[in-house]
Amino acid sequence: MNRRWYRLSLTSPLLGNSIASANIRTLTGATIVAIEREDGTQIDYPTGGTTLQLGDSCLVIGSVEEQTVFDRLTKGELTIPVLPIPVIEPIPKAIVE
Repeated sequence: MNRRWYRLSLTSPLLGNSIASANIRTLTGATIVAIEREDGTQIDYPTGGTTLQLGDSCLVIGSVEEQTVFDRLTKGELTIPVLPIPVIEPIPKAIVE
């Protein structure tokens, strides 16, 4: 397993997204195991709810291919796909009663 630090650029679609909402593991196969904020704060083993910020450096583990895809996300060369929001139909009253 390879590991490397990546700094998020101004053009990265990851900025402002949580790790979970960006779907990083599914999109890239790579895993963020640590984040160092621009102010020096370090987050070891960030949760899915951790929001990525400008200036963050992310320690990522994964294969060379997975890291290549993550690197392209950090540079804004790839985008995060937007999934359609499912429409939930109300349950007919006759079924509820």
